[in-house]
Amino acid sequence: MKDRFTIGFLSGLAGWLPQFLFMTAMYYVFHLTKLLYFDFAAIIAYGHKPQNWQETSFAVLIVIGFLGVLGAVFAFAIKIIQSPNILFKGAVFGAGDWFLIYAITYVFKVEGLYKQMDFPTAVINLIGGTIWGISTALMLVFLNRRYRSETMVKEDHHHTTPKKYYFAPSHSRKHDEEIKPVRLKKPIKIKQD
Repeated sequence: MKDRFTIGFLSGLAGWLPQFLFMTAMYYVFHLTKLLYFDFAAIIAYGHKPQNWQETSFAVLIVIGFLGVLGAVFAFAIKIIQSPNILFKGAVFGAGDWFLIYAITYVFKVEGLYKQMDFPTAVINLIGGTIWGISTALMLVFLNRRYRSETMVKEDHHHTTPKKYYFAPSHSRKHDEEIKPVRLKKPIKIKQD
């Protein structure tokens, strides 16, 4: 799996889970936010917050698909802007996505969204976007190492060098040494009885 789009998409999907857990805790446990990300998707798709499990499930699928596409965009962007400090770049990308989504809701005055956004909701959603960006960047690095993808730039040797994973401790094996045949100076004669 060396396809940049697929690896980026899967990274975006994987980044959704930590963000979802954080946002769900902030909404249901701490009551610090008024909107979850799937509320955004539901209001854009249906014109109102989800009212049953079918609407909620479809809104969650919309968010997952959207974040997968954003992960693919991040995978292509990281190739262009170089990949050192990828976690920082992931955090900035996630925060930028949050800002873009908020800006679109204000510019187009999406009913049900822009009037409900208060300061705590904005901050929690910003943190959620940043968590998604960092998680996506971590998964992108993992998948690139796992599948030896060309997503990372070639100048960044830290990410393009394939790693060997062993279960034994490092002191009990020789890493990269090859076993070379030994040449004897004189042939050895074996005595036979």
